[in-house]
Amino acid sequence: MGIRRVLLRPRFGRLLDIALRFGLDRFRREWNELEADATPGVCLGRPTSEAILRNLETGLAATAARAHPPGQDYSPG
Repeated sequence: MGIRRVLLRPRFGRLLDIALRFGLDRFRREWNELEADATPGVCLGRPTSEAILRNLETGLAATAARAHPPGQDYSPG
């Protein structure tokens, strides 16, 4: 199933799979291109897709911050 099709019929699990497989940048880029079309399908999917995307961005950023706290040296010893 294509990324845009999933964005138009948003389900958290599917969108999480896309974010993990293709990255949030690609996810956001595809969504922005869809939104430019402003079709009825985009209008229907917008609230859910936007909410899920925001939650994924927040969650993945928090996970990255916990995995690599600022001020720690990660260079090989």
